[in-house]
Amino acid sequence: LKTPLSTLHGKDSYLNAAKEFSAFVEDMCVRIVLADASHAVVIYDHVCAQPVGAIESAALLTFEEELIKRIEIFHDTSAFTKIQGELSA
Repeated sequence: LKTPLSTLHGKDSYLNAAKEFSAFVEDMCVRIVLADASHAVVIYDHVCAQPVGAIESAALLTFEEELIKRIEIFHDTSAFTKIQGELSA
C-alpha cells in the first residue's frame, strides 16, 4: 500500500492501517470504477470525522493472478495534518 503519507508492505500492515483509518471514516461514496485485466482505478469521496471532513480520493489497484498486488492511494494530505498526532499514536 502506497499513500501520500506512507508506504506499507504486506497484508498484515495493510489490514492494521485500514482498521486504524476506518475509525476516522464516517461515509464513502464511490464515483466510478475503471478497470482492465490487470488494473482498476477507483475514484471516490470519503467523509472523515471532523476536523478532517470530506476528501476526494483515487486508488490505483494492480492485480496479479487475480490477487491485489499493489494499491496506490492519491488524495490531498493537507486535511490530515490536523489529526497527524492521532494517526501517529
